[in-house]
Amino acid sequence: GNQVDRDQRGEPSRSTEVERVPVERNVERCRTVNETREATLGYDVTYEYGGRQFSTRLDRDPGRNLRVNVVVEPLEGNELPPPPPPRKPRPDSPTYR
Repeated sequence: GNQVDRDQRGEPSRSTEVERVPVERNVERCRTVNETREATLGYDVTYEYGGRQFSTRLDRDPGRNLRVNVVVEPLEGNELPPPPPPRKPRPDSPTYR
C-alpha cells in the first residue's frame, strides 16, 4: 500500500528486503461430532398413599417400596364443623345394659 502511494506521488521507489523466518505455532483444529448418549436424569415415581396417587422425580431408583414422610397440619379456614349432638334413643328400641 505504501509503495502504491509513493508511485502515485512520483517519489522514487526504494526496495526493502525482508527475511522470512519459519515460526512454530500450536494450532487447534475443531470438528463437529454428532454423538448420542443415553443418560438417566431421574426416576419418575408414582405412588399411592391414603387412597390418593402422588408423583415425584427421584435421583435414585426407589426399588419396589418407597418410604414417605407424612406431615399432617391443620389448614386455616378449613375447620371441621362441631360434631352433631348425641342421638336420643327411640322409645320403641330395646335398651341394653
